[in-house]
Amino acid sequence: MKSALACGTSGRAGASSGTIDAATFGEAGSQYRSSDQVVGQMLQSAYRASVSADCTSVTFMYSIAAAAGTFTVRADFVVDRSDTLIDPNANSATVTIEDEGPPRLARVDAIGDNIYVRYSEPMLQIGEGSGVTMTGNYVLDDRPLPSGSSILCIAAGCGWVRVYVPQGTLAVGSAYRLRISNVVDRVGLAIDPDPSQWTFIGMPLQGGALPPPDRPQLLGVVAVGDTIAVSWSRAMAETGSGGVTETDAYLLDGAPLPDRANLGCTTTECTTVGIELPEGTLVPGTSHALRIKGRVDLGRMTILPDPTVFTFTDRRP
Repeated sequence: MKSALACGTSGRAGASSGTIDAATFGEAGSQYRSSDQVVGQMLQSAYRASVSADCTSVTFMYSIAAAAGTFTVRADFVVDRSDTLIDPNANSATVTIEDEGPPRLARVDAIGDNIYVRYSEPMLQIGEGSGVTMTGNYVLDDRPLPSGSSILCIAAGCGWVRVYVPQGTLAVGSAYRLRISNVVDRVGLAIDPDPSQWTFIGMPLQGGALPPPDRPQLLGVVAVGDTIAVSWSRAMAETGSGGVTETDAYLLDGAPLPDRANLGCTTTECTTVGIELPEGTLVPGTSHALRIKGRVDLGRMTILPDPTVFTFTDRRP
């Protein structure tokens, strides 16, 4: 099959039309699709590809997890080396995603009267007391959520939810503790630990902007070897002022990125950015903090919060 990478090699997932190692999704001409929204979100977050020695298969690494289960994935527009399109009667396969363990609380942020809760994987939305949109599963500073609070999923698969609390509940600059219990992932595994808790600081709506999803947010950061994948909630500006591939936007563990760092969008809409670092920059098994400031989407809306800080742990490929 046709590939951008040489057969038997690995590298950044690209966006070359028709190649098996392209990672675009959800637009005309995209190579891989799924009818499941969560799997679709995962496919869009591919940041690294490994092509087999004979170029008949490709393995992707993704920065966004999908739920466990069995799904159908289609390869609509891949071609062979003579540019012959794949047979439309033989372009789909059944994919089984195994559950790798219980879900975890990944992050909590508060902006205005909204608390944003991120889980490590897609979660059950509602069901017999264990859904992530059920207010009874959340405790704020040892008290039930105030009357009038509501919760809604703001990402496919409910791996990211917004908890709205009545005006005046949160004060800018004050610390709060959110405790979450009894929630489960889509196969029924309970959050670990149960309950889980997170301490956060109330932040203002910067510049009077509306809360997400009206402003872009960071979905996640994954590091494998010395490559970091940064995933955004929407299409982002690539270069220039506010561009996500500008090195001065990033601080790694409080310091600028190394001079030889290489940044580039790994999807055509820049929903995922790859940061290739010099060998040995990241320490396996060690937590690192990535700070990102001043980035904008295609409509020039600034990320929220700004700056955004995400802690991740490097793992070897």
